Amino acid sequence: MLKLVVYSAKWCAPCRAFKSGALKKWKQATGNIVEVVDVDKPAGTRLADDAEVQALPTITVVDGGGELQRRVGSLDVKALNAMWSKAVRMQAKLQVKQANQTRKEKTNDQEK
Repeated sequence: MLKLVVYSAKWCAPCRAFKSGALKKWKQATGNIVEVVDVDKPAGTRLADDAEVQALPTITVVDGGGELQRRVGSLDVKALNAMWSKAVRMQAKLQVKQANQTRKEKTNDQEK
């Protein structure tokens, strides 16, 4: 399952503008079905450091296998849609690749 992760800070004006503007509109437009994880930089410093966040806001799309997309800086709704759509396509391609690899391994095992 894809998640949108927003690394931000309360003191960061561009972060506040993004969260109260584009992100809020995008969540409403998507019917709030996307899980959005908000990582506050001071409180979530270790998470931000582990993700190698260098600037705020940083917006990422992740799945169980890791990060698929990353953007640094505030985004508008159109850019957020584009980022999400690209991550969905990437995830689909990875799933097809994994399914093909599994099928190939099963075929090889049956031939032995």
